[in-house]
Amino acid sequence: MRILKIKSTNKIIEAQSHATEGTLISNALSRGFDASEIEESLVTQEQYNTLINTQNENDKTYLDKRRLEYPSIADQLDDIYNNGIDAWKATIKITKDKYPKE
Repeated sequence: MRILKIKSTNKIIEAQSHATEGTLISNALSRGFDASEIEESLVTQEQYNTLINTQNENDKTYLDKRRLEYPSIADQLDDIYNNGIDAWKATIKITKDKYPKE
């Protein structure tokens, strides 16, 4: 698999499994990238998966991370009903502290 990354950020901007050498660079140049900004390389599928998963994790904002970790609304309402608002606040604060505003 060939990938094309922006050198300064290591962000993958294109990937193709059957591209020939230079194809991705040509595509990027036609989209307005400067050749000095980009880098094409050959990676295994496993390497690609690792790179893209890391990139996706790094692209998440604190809000994205909080949304994934907060209990569902139904569970939060149950928590408030069964344990009170202060217990609910304590539960939510754990996630807020783990992913502070940027």
